[in-house]
Amino acid sequence: MNGVEQALRENNLGRARELLNRHMPKPDELDLRNWEWRYLWSQARADEHEVFYAGQRWSTRPLSFSPDGRMLLRELNGSLVVTDFATRQVLFERANTALPAFANRSGRLAYVTRDPSTKGDIISILDPLTREDVPLVRYANLTQWVGFTPDDRVLLSVSVRPDTVRTEESPADLIAWDAVTGKLLWQRVIGGRPAWMRWRPYAVSRDGSAIAAALPHGRVQMLNTRDGSERFTIKVTAELSICVQISPDNTTLLTGAGFSDPTIRLWDASKGESLGTLEGHSAYVTDLQFTPDGSRLISASADQTIRLWEWPSRQPAGVLRGHLDEVDGVAVSPDGRALASRCKDGAIYFWDLAKRSRHLGYMALPNRLRPGPNTSQFTADSRAIVGLELSGGVAVWDVQSGSEIRRLAGISTNKASGISPDAKWILTSDERRTRLSVWNVDTGSEEKRLEFRAPHPNWTDWKFVDRGDRLVTVSGPAANALLEIWDARTWQRQGSLPLHYETLVDYSTNFDPKSFGLRNAYVVMANGAFRLFELDRLDRPPRLFQSGLQSHDWAGSTNGWMAAADSSGMIRLWDVTTLQPMVTLKSFRLGAHSVGFSPDSRRLAAGSNGREAVRLWDTETWQEVLTLSGTGSRISGLKFSPDGRHLLAINDAGLAHLWTAPAWEEIAAEEASSQP
Repeated sequence: MNGVEQALRENNLGRARELLNRHMPKPDELDLRNWEWRYLWSQARADEHEVFYAGQRWSTRPLSFSPDGRMLLRELNGSLVVTDFATRQVLFERANTALPAFANRSGRLAYVTRDPSTKGDIISILDPLTREDVPLVRYANLTQWVGFTPDDRVLLSVSVRPDTVRTEESPADLIAWDAVTGKLLWQRVIGGRPAWMRWRPYAVSRDGSAIAAALPHGRVQMLNTRDGSERFTIKVTAELSICVQISPDNTTLLTGAGFSDPTIRLWDASKGESLGTLEGHSAYVTDLQFTPDGSRLISASADQTIRLWEWPSRQPAGVLRGHLDEVDGVAVSPDGRALASRCKDGAIYFWDLAKRSRHLGYMALPNRLRPGPNTSQFTADSRAIVGLELSGGVAVWDVQSGSEIRRLAGISTNKASGISPDAKWILTSDERRTRLSVWNVDTGSEEKRLEFRAPHPNWTDWKFVDRGDRLVTVSGPAANALLEIWDARTWQRQGSLPLHYETLVDYSTNFDPKSFGLRNAYVVMANGAFRLFELDRLDRPPRLFQSGLQSHDWAGSTNGWMAAADSSGMIRLWDVTTLQPMVTLKSFRLGAHSVGFSPDSRRLAAGSNGREAVRLWDTETWQEVLTLSGTGSRISGLKFSPDGRHLLAINDAGLAHLWTAPAWEEIAAEEASSQP
């Protein structure tokens, strides 16, 4: 599994699948595969795509769609190739051409040929339907790029003089031409030509007012298209600028730069001031494109992936994988549904952007939740998550899509104490914490108010037990606290027990009484020791175990194990039949802060303080089997869904991580469909 993780970090899907297949059991062997195998299997599958071209002829210039979306244009070894997108058939080719580019509205395309008489260039305009072309411009310079303004009235070109073509530092000419008459409108010298032309070194804003140019030595220049005047020039990297783009609202300049820099950098498009970064790729970014509606940014990278970002929220929206080499160009269809991608190995793939990736595996819920173990719960059918938001709301999200299903009005998380394990009830307290209100999640209405009988009920905690049929509350200071039991069907008080300790801390949140062969039990840490109260026999003294442990979180399994995470980074496990420590796991250097067992008790998960968000161990061998990356903030809540497919972790910043492993039925169906 470690080898699979490493292969996936390198986006080597073939190697990852080879290693996973080694764990396929033979007919007479025990199947040892579990959650992490299914999760990694999903990560090793290529996302659904169509291989449009798989030859060795490499398209070295940006791809582009015609304005009506019917044709795809690419350049292959000095020839422009126009393909019908619906039939995938080549409509025509034109040899000895370079730099083909579709206009934005008319459907015409511009391309460049060499004039043998002057050894300069000719820029021609071609109508793909009639195949008629008109030489528009003849000039002595050697063209590096051509592109239209959004209204198609102006054709822009970047060129260098023949005697300076091999010198990056030599100035280049940015020229504006009338796209109908070929008249030169203006000409400006810019600070050099880009070192690499196969990516996207130039971009025109959607309002047509600006053009961004990647220059040598890691610089990017922003110019006004009305006259070529300079807005600013900035240094974006210590290496070289690779690609540029301008946001749909024309306010943000985006740059990808440097062979050792995987970061997308954002700049103010009017002043050149830094606006932050987008991080996610593991190798340099080769292309940046927005969907026509401006809702998403699409980035291609040498890490063999394509990433989707919500814009303008700048949140990750998915990853497309399937290419077997560097992805160095993308194009989005005018309707925003189709994506064409170009690979260094010569392949061109088509992706349906309307389809959600089946193998996303990981997502973050769109809203931040209150940190803590009780602030979110899976529904009993594992299809949804109920969560208390940092902003003060309560909402329900779909597990598969991450989209909000509904919002509960009238319940404020500022007073919410938590959610029941089956997600049926939300408990809120009054400001003095003298009572609890029970809210029905299905109806959104208040079901009952529970009044505490403790003399000074200024401290409150609670736990649902007996399959959710009973609620246990503890209120009051440690020296004079009261444990009370409530029937969760009638909300009548069933019993109570005074508690008198110097210190009292609740650790019942993740406690499963089945660990002790009990249906009804409640655990607190009092005076430095865990104490287990049998709720059906409150007259008995509590069972005492593990004195002196200062734990951040603990959980019980169904196979007789309990686990606790402490501040030293250790996870300690006990056999519940003897209440003796049996195993100690070294988890995280910065400390472990939450633990949880899978429903089948075959896996233990623990959350950390750092970028390694969660680790999983096999409870038979106590060998580590998987590490899930995080966001550098402490994990304060961790739980599996009832069906064992989903793992939810909430960090102290309120970010809700959700990892999903496919069902065995889904794996079997896909494996069967892939057999010859």
